[in-house]
Amino acid sequence: METEFITKCNLCKSKNIEMFDEEVGLYRCADCRYIFDNPCPTLKEIINYYSKSSKYDGWLSNLSSRKLLWQRRVKKMRKNIKKGTLLDVGCGIGQFLDIAKPYYTEVFGTEVSDSAVKIAKEKYNLDIFHGTLDDINFNGKKFDNISMFHLLEHVNDVNGTILNVHKLLIPGGILTIAVPNDIYSLKAIVKKIIGKPYLKKIKLDGSVDEIHLSHFTPQVLKDFLIKKGFEIIELGPDPYFANEGLKLLRLQIYYFICNIINKTLGINVFDTIWVVAIKK
Repeated sequence: METEFITKCNLCKSKNIEMFDEEVGLYRCADCRYIFDNPCPTLKEIINYYSKSSKYDGWLSNLSSRKLLWQRRVKKMRKNIKKGTLLDVGCGIGQFLDIAKPYYTEVFGTEVSDSAVKIAKEKYNLDIFHGTLDDINFNGKKFDNISMFHLLEHVNDVNGTILNVHKLLIPGGILTIAVPNDIYSLKAIVKKIIGKPYLKKIKLDGSVDEIHLSHFTPQVLKDFLIKKGFEIIELGPDPYFANEGLKLLRLQIYYFICNIINKTLGINVFDTIWVVAIKK
């Protein structure tokens, strides 16, 4: 696996970084508190990993439960939808965009995976840009809404990604982000207390399902977006679960309880973070 060692914080550019968890390979910026994997796979390695034709087989075999996930997210988004266009960055196979279409004038997606782009175009007839935000030429096009569902934790350049998003949004445009809350969620804390691993070290050998380079906390993500020219209008848990049966019921109850805690105490102990921001 080709890796690179990070010498400065990707969010605030400080060189004041320190070891956070040696066993997992995590560092933390001593200034802005951003936590990240170090060393981490190169962008080329990440794109190759997510471009494997088998990577989205699980999504295709699980469309019914994932449809419920996207419907929950669309319902949650509708509170802050700005009439007009939507760009979903890291759209995968495009199921979310297909469900979101009725609520926007036009929907678009970006995706680095060859196989996912092929599925999105063939299955849902979507307009998908292939590549990263740095690679794609949007020809001056601006968007009213941009979404990034569990994308930001995968990218090498978080700062550059958000700067690109800010440029692509119209003034007053809406940005919706969902990322894992895998360091200080209740589940992670309990695992630490009982001595179980709360994170797996990054490998590209198939022993881990995902490559997460960034590990955000609600406060770190909020502070970062504000510094990049956004106003936060919603911050809480993301209803990410794509399950059925009893497991779905358990997660719904757990999400409901965590949502109440977040609303009353302002503390997100759920597994995921949901943030909605307006471009100033």
